[in-house]
Amino acid sequence: MQRLFYVSWLLSVGCLLLSLGAAANPKIQISFPDFRPYSYIENGEQMGVCPQIAKQVFRHDFDIQVNNYPWRRAQKLLEHGKLDALVCLLKNKSREQRFIFSEPIFSINMVLITHKQSKIKVSKVSDLKKYNGVTVRGDSSRPLYDPQKLHLLTDIKSVLRFIAFNRAEIGFLPERMYDSHFEQLSDEVKKMLKKNVISSKPVFIAFSKQGDFTTELNKINGKIAQLKKLQGAY
Repeated sequence: MQRLFYVSWLLSVGCLLLSLGAAANPKIQISFPDFRPYSYIENGEQMGVCPQIAKQVFRHDFDIQVNNYPWRRAQKLLEHGKLDALVCLLKNKSREQRFIFSEPIFSINMVLITHKQSKIKVSKVSDLKKYNGVTVRGDSSRPLYDPQKLHLLTDIKSVLRFIAFNRAEIGFLPERMYDSHFEQLSDEVKKMLKKNVISSKPVFIAFSKQGDFTTELNKINGKIAQLKKLQGAY
């Protein structure tokens, strides 16, 4: 009887230690953009390279909680400390004032989208201000355009159709995003578009300035460096 009590006591202590060990990892609330093919939901599953990287970076040191929101709301929540991190964010001056950024997690090619018959040539992003542009609301590239010449739409396929039917002269998108949405267009629209790579932009994890995770940034950046070294594809 005494031996049975001792075994039960050991099991109870073991379970308590395990629960304390699990609780030792702080919770981190993260969100992903609808940024196909880098980040998207398919059949209820979070897909793309952004969730894969987040899992590798956070899983051993944090209890990950994923809460996805509309993109503009997610940025507001991050700014006010209601969300800890946004994974896969491009920088601009406004965002640098509001958030703290990790080291780059990977880079993406940015492409200029024009009508097939357009003679527009852009060698640097500052040239975008010369033309009538179109992009989606909340896009980080908005400050690159002349706001008086910019159309804001709700989705990428609408942006591409807008250019194909000459309602705007240019668009500026991540190449893989363009390719992913291009495949969903009709043959008629596809024939009216062309792309040219004009720059490469780094992608980051953005953290709230109101949260506690800025103190963990060196550790997180170390994980990112290890991951990039092991998996050069990122």
